[in-house]
Amino acid sequence: MSLLAVDSLDRSDAKQLLRRLAAEVDFSPVDRLYLEMQMSSPWFIPTKCHYLFFERMREKYCYSVMHPDTIDLLKQLSPIVELGAGNGYNAWLLAQAGVDVVALEAYPPHEGKNWFFGTNIFGLPKKNFISWTDVVKGTSIDLLQYPRHNLFISWPPLNEMAFDALRFYRGNIVILIANRANCGSPRFYRKLEKDWHLVYAKETGGWSGFQNERLEIYCRDKHLFLRERANKFELINP
Repeated sequence: MSLLAVDSLDRSDAKQLLRRLAAEVDFSPVDRLYLEMQMSSPWFIPTKCHYLFFERMREKYCYSVMHPDTIDLLKQLSPIVELGAGNGYNAWLLAQAGVDVVALEAYPPHEGKNWFFGTNIFGLPKKNFISWTDVVKGTSIDLLQYPRHNLFISWPPLNEMAFDALRFYRGNIVILIANRANCGSPRFYRKLEKDWHLVYAKETGGWSGFQNERLEIYCRDKHLFLRERANKFELINP
């Protein structure tokens, strides 16, 4: 049973489910106390806990935990270089499926400088964190080393990281998983629309009811994409 099932339960059953899910996600004592405080309120609404679970699950795993169908689709786009790979969870999933993938991260969690992955109970970075797979230190400019890889960006931050990635990336395909409301900068999306062709788009269903997440695939050279991969995708405006 998932977090989404909370919506259909009465308050007592919803609380029991939330406690069980909190144990599965390894909530810290502080998080459990906060959850209990929320549930003790006479105005408690189970769905209001979504964000707390989102924050803890995205730190343990990632912002977007890919559906098996998404992984199967991305298998066809190997080799892949992921920029902003965080703790390497998505890269690990892809590698398990046989994808040749490189995980790049400006602040690999094992360095103890990443404020989003591998933090302690006070939310501070901790050293000696073990990522899901090898995470290579690298930023947008390092994409110059991977002209034959397809670029994968999942939930880019609101700064110019993703925009800079498009400036330095020399390959032909960009794979984006994001909730546009809180991912990437306006310049990033303008550059995508100006210089790239959208060839595939689909709602992922990830964090359904809480985040509007989409998978989008863009290509620089549409004719090359059509020759090599058109029979593998339900194309938009082929």
